[in-house]
Amino acid sequence: MNFDLVVNTPVGKVGINLDGKQAFDVTLQPDVSRAKTPAQHAWLKEWLDSYFEDASNWSALPVSLSGTDYQQRVWSALRELGSGEVVTYGELAKSLGSGPRAIGQACRTNPCSLLVPCHRVVAANGRGGVHGHSNGSWPQIKSWLLKHEGVKI
Repeated sequence: MNFDLVVNTPVGKVGINLDGKQAFDVTLQPDVSRAKTPAQHAWLKEWLDSYFEDASNWSALPVSLSGTDYQQRVWSALRELGSGEVVTYGELAKSLGSGPRAIGQACRTNPCSLLVPCHRVVAANGRGGVHGHSNGSWPQIKSWLLKHEGVKI
């Protein structure tokens, strides 16, 4: 797959596709052999570098997300969470008049991981899964991001 920008980060490569200055696809650990940083996207690499240096440097970046009305509501709620803020699947579901499994499904289909911080949604009894995975590298990335943001799970 081709990306407009590929950045090496502490959690592996991050591939990003942009429409102007709006991200519409962020892929963690994309299947690419090398990172590329075109000059016109240096601003985004600087944002990523700043966040990975200090999680308090989090700020919402413009995104262009394709999804159902429900997914848009969930993703919008996630973008309101600041660095180090977490919410359980149940809490978010209650606030949106939904169910925890539906929240999990919307997180699973999130096209802009990291920029739409689904890693900040946790299970009532711990970390929970990420993108439909409860084992392997994805949960390790979620744990790393939460720890980086000062969250103890």
